Amino acid sequence: MSAGESVISDTKDLARALWGVALTWGVIAVVLGVLMVIHPGNFAQVGAALFGIYLAVSGVAQVVSAFALGGSAGNRVLWFISGALSIVLAVLVFRYFDQGYGVWLLGIWIGIGFVFQGISEVALAAGDRDLPGRGWQILSGLLGVLAGLVMLAWPGRRWSRWPRSPASS
Repeated sequence: MSAGESVISDTKDLARALWGVALTWGVIAVVLGVLMVIHPGNFAQVGAALFGIYLAVSGVAQVVSAFALGGSAGNRVLWFISGALSIVLAVLVFRYFDQGYGVWLLGIWIGIGFVFQGISEVALAAGDRDLPGRGWQILSGLLGVLAGLVMLAWPGRRWSRWPRSPASS
């Protein structure tokens, strides 16, 4: 067995171990998203608080992983930097929570996530001519980039006021 096979095996084992965590965060995100559509004003602060908790927990996990997991020095440095930045953002979310920074940072985070996800989708689809639904994936990626740019252009916008959901009237 070569060193490359060992890393792939370790990565697969890690992915298997973390699928439950990813599923849990996904379910929480969907439930919170539905609640934010129904009652946007009330749950924006809840979403920001959960976002701060997520940043703190994931930041600590990434910093610990940087020292505990094997891998190249470059990967470990990136894990550490990413974790440290998540911890700093979590502190900012809770330090200035009453001033709305949690909601603002959440908007920025979502915008950046949309942009990166969209770019990744376009790059994947553009690079694989045999990909089923390639055109749809490119369109989805471009829409994701557009949505992310809108979020980044107006992160302080009171999205809870526009569009109005029927339940909030």
